[in-house]
Amino acid sequence: MADQNGPKHARYQDYVIKDAKLVGEFEEMYRDHADPWMQSASTELMPDRAVALSTIKRLVDAGEVRRVLEVGCGLGLFTQQISETGAEAYGTDISPTAIEKAKATYAAPDFRVGELMATAIYDEIKPDLIVMSEISWYVLDQLQEFADFCRKTRPNSYLMHILTFYPPGEQSYGTAYFTDFPDLKAYMPVNIIEEAEFRGQNFGTTTRSYFVGQWQPL
Repeated sequence: MADQNGPKHARYQDYVIKDAKLVGEFEEMYRDHADPWMQSASTELMPDRAVALSTIKRLVDAGEVRRVLEVGCGLGLFTQQISETGAEAYGTDISPTAIEKAKATYAAPDFRVGELMATAIYDEIKPDLIVMSEISWYVLDQLQEFADFCRKTRPNSYLMHILTFYPPGEQSYGTAYFTDFPDLKAYMPVNIIEEAEFRGQNFGTTTRSYFVGQWQPL
């Protein structure tokens, strides 16, 4: 909730990235804004998430995946939907407020406070599949460390990755790492087994990307 003086920023986006710089005030954002990114406002699935859930169910039914961990789960809706595929679903987020709200809303998943490199959580859960949905722009400086950790400790696990890209001129933050879907795929040490890009009038000028794969050997 916002304090009695109102939220620090009127736009929830300004808690995250502003003036091409990472702000990263996620806990303050979740305290001040009830539903950033309208995470829980709609039951309509974006196509990347619909495909992701279908893939998770297929992997679960085939016996290849049992434990799925969504990192950066926010208010928990997608983690809940993952649990409905039959997976043992876990969700982590750096914001205690987000996790508190997720626990109060959804009973099935196991929600925990933790950042991307909360390695003790990975060691305990031993996820077969890790889901990163729209968080990579916020953890760019940790992606290589995260990948190396997974390749070392969970070499046979899967990574499922969802990320929105913006056209040249609309985004300046993060372009030193990757600027489009081909750049991302070259950056991440994953053998991709399924991928997709989504464009169209419903997405404006953005491109939504999705892939799932297994880690390349160290």
